[in-house]
Amino acid sequence: MNEFISISNLEEFSKVLNGELIDNSNINSVIYYFKEPQESFVIDTKNIPEWKKMPSLSNTLFFIRLKLLMSISGKYVPIYDKYTQQLLYSKEEFLNDRKKMSGLSEYNSGNFVISDNLYFSELNPYLSKVGETATLIDNQRQPILTEIIKMFNENGLSVTLGCNSGGDIELIEAGSTIRNTSVPALKGVFSPDFDFTVRIDESIVWKVKSMLENNLQASGHITQTAKYKVRLTGVTIPGLEKPIDLDFSLTPQKKKYFPSENSVTQRLDNIKQQDENKYKLVLANIMYAKAYLKESGSYKPARAILDGKDRSYGGLGGIGIENWILQNGGSFIDAINEFLMYAKAAEEMTNNPMDEFIEFEKRYAIMDYGQDHVATSKGIFPYDDFIIKNMRVNGYITMKNALLEFKKTYMQTDEKVL
Repeated sequence: MNEFISISNLEEFSKVLNGELIDNSNINSVIYYFKEPQESFVIDTKNIPEWKKMPSLSNTLFFIRLKLLMSISGKYVPIYDKYTQQLLYSKEEFLNDRKKMSGLSEYNSGNFVISDNLYFSELNPYLSKVGETATLIDNQRQPILTEIIKMFNENGLSVTLGCNSGGDIELIEAGSTIRNTSVPALKGVFSPDFDFTVRIDESIVWKVKSMLENNLQASGHITQTAKYKVRLTGVTIPGLEKPIDLDFSLTPQKKKYFPSENSVTQRLDNIKQQDENKYKLVLANIMYAKAYLKESGSYKPARAILDGKDRSYGGLGGIGIENWILQNGGSFIDAINEFLMYAKAAEEMTNNPMDEFIEFEKRYAIMDYGQDHVATSKGIFPYDDFIIKNMRVNGYITMKNALLEFKKTYMQTDEKVL
């Protein structure tokens, strides 16, 4: 093993995994790639950037990301510790991680592996609403898109739908409405809000923001929650009976990548192709999980601010919950058991809630297999871990207690499923 490639960062690691032989002579590298006698990576565990370090390498943010990139590549290469020669990432662990991302043709990860624990009786009200909810969303979507596209066209801008679609404005429906995972109204009127990512060139950011604020007829009020974010409450749309809420995130970049929402819809589409009844059950599991965690006060992510007020619970957020359910085969039951297994291990380490959450955060990951639009725009690591990104100690404790209560109640009626 005399010849090697020196790797300084995760971007270079990804390139080498995909067959690029980079030229890097940095003697302070963290990773080394050896082609002979056996293809392998060796990590200098003492040279990992300090802020990414935790008590053991397997619990570092750096290593979580390293394993994610290898899983996405679909190519397993052993990873060893430079000093102890210990194997740090086994083939078995790699295959388990690949199973969590099953159903993604983008990564050639095979058909989605559907759980056997998709049904429990509490799902029935949501299961009966799956088709109706999808129809109601479709009926609202077209008038909304027509009005937004008309507004931009009248101001001289071309609009195309979807990421990488190429117009002056790439309009991307990014919320749960595009994935048919919005929580239905079991009582009253179903009125979802629609979330959009708007990909544009940096030069027209303020022009586009002004159009959104001034040209759409907001009968309520406008809330700007961030520099590149516009939330419109009570927008009057021709063809819709009631005003609707619209949320726009402006992203000043046109890079090519596989976005977060596509990583969810691609897996759901694969489930639907395999078995439409199980697809409906998976949607019902996601809807129920969202409704249950909203009711418990552990849904909204830490960054949620609306109307200038903190609305966060330190929870997983909508797409975080979707990825949590999907990495467990579409099953809320399996997701509960996985979450509580790691929570119990963390709880055994300490009796302090904050320390417990830190231990949990080290051990448990809910990964986004698509790229975050904003992170990509900023040039930072684009794949989210929803525990690290969205969850805080208050949300963790509330969610853990809610899941324990659900398990206790559910086991009284159908213990064998758990």
